[in-house]
Amino acid sequence: MTLATYKTIPALLATKTPFKHGSCHAFTSSSGAYVVVSYDTEIGAWLASGTKVINEKKFSATTSRLQTLIRKAWAI
Repeated sequence: MTLATYKTIPALLATKTPFKHGSCHAFTSSSGAYVVVSYDTEIGAWLASGTKVINEKKFSATTSRLQTLIRKAWAI
């Protein structure tokens, strides 16, 4: 799995590359969805159907930063 920094996360998200970072990680599930997790909370998913979803709840500054990166990388 790729070790990520905040600088590399946008490109990894855009290409649906699994990665690991201190507070978050992303992986491809058995259903084919690309899932992004911050701490223990799923905050984004790019489903096998092509649908992109993001958890819109308010979280810590770290998770909010990741939500912003996801929105930009996935054009949500």
